[in-house]
Amino acid sequence: MKQLLRIALSIGVSFTILALLLHTVTSETSDQQRPGVLAALQDTTWIMILAYFGLALIGMFVRAYRYRMLLAMSGEPNLPTIRQMALVTGIRNMVVDMLPARIGELGYVGLLNRGYGVRLEHCVSSMTIAIAFDLVALLVIVVLIILKQIAGAGLETWTLAVFASAVAVSVIAMAGLFVIAPLVSEWVHRHFAHRMPAESWRLKLVLLLQDFGNSLMAVRRAGQTAQVLGLSVIVRILKYLGFFLLFQAVAAPSFPVCRLGCDSIRP
Repeated sequence: MKQLLRIALSIGVSFTILALLLHTVTSETSDQQRPGVLAALQDTTWIMILAYFGLALIGMFVRAYRYRMLLAMSGEPNLPTIRQMALVTGIRNMVVDMLPARIGELGYVGLLNRGYGVRLEHCVSSMTIAIAFDLVALLVIVVLIILKQIAGAGLETWTLAVFASAVAVSVIAMAGLFVIAPLVSEWVHRHFAHRMPAESWRLKLVLLLQDFGNSLMAVRRAGQTAQVLGLSVIVRILKYLGFFLLFQAVAAPSFPVCRLGCDSIRP
């Protein structure tokens, strides 16, 4: 009974937020022309909804394949099957959306480590590397947007600011993972490991940090950066295309101005 109440409360909060968003974006529309939440949902284009779920499913398997590739590159001997990785990835996607500040990513680590016996350092390295490549994939997408603008109506200034931010974040992420983290782990092990008791939790933490650095370096030496980046770009494109279809499915029937990407709306 308590679980049903929680589900009902969650649905109620979701509908309330949806109603507030709908009221906000239609605040300048007359009451006669303003659609209600239920009316908007009833007019939803369900073919596009199904297309969104199809893209989400494909994206989940692509993401699972990328995780499995990273685990193999790190030298993990106990490699889960693609079906197992897809299950872990699906659960990870749901947990990340439910919990704030992306702490749901730790669910991926726990499922792989406890459920399938994957070594902890390889779980953490595959997770962090995937996040870093997601940032680089965003940079690639921004570059594609800039090229499209140059070939079309002209370059808009906001894309340059986004490009600069994406470059900075990508450089920091990649340098932090593949340069700074291995150096720090090696330095900590060299200067502190010999001073700690054999069974202390601090020594175990230092050894885990060293194993994490070794896992990162193994991925770096594997020389498959282009493949991982390509998969990351595909994951991003599938995700954003799915969101676009979902938006069109809900908004276009009730707001004709939002058809074909809301071309008439300007920020």
